[in-house]
Amino acid sequence: MNRKSTRTALGARAAVTRARIAAAVVLAACGLAGGLAPAAIALPGSSVDTYYFSTAAKTKLVGHSHLSCGGGFAKSGKITPYYEAYDTPCN
Repeated sequence: MNRKSTRTALGARAAVTRARIAAAVVLAACGLAGGLAPAAIALPGSSVDTYYFSTAAKTKLVGHSHLSCGGGFAKSGKITPYYEAYDTPCN
């Protein structure tokens, strides 16, 4: 590599470095201004147990779901339009 191409390569590398620093400064400024702050997630006010039945008569249980006070969700079986839900207030 001759002297001229070495200087050009170093100049290009410096320009890329300056661009990266500028981008980091902009991102930091946005973060400090709240532009990149994560969204808050509201936790439920109660845990909810829902029991799902095969028909409107609600005689045969076919599924269950649970939403916990910590925001976790679990389900087993089938979810149907025929259900009963029970709330338990969170502490």
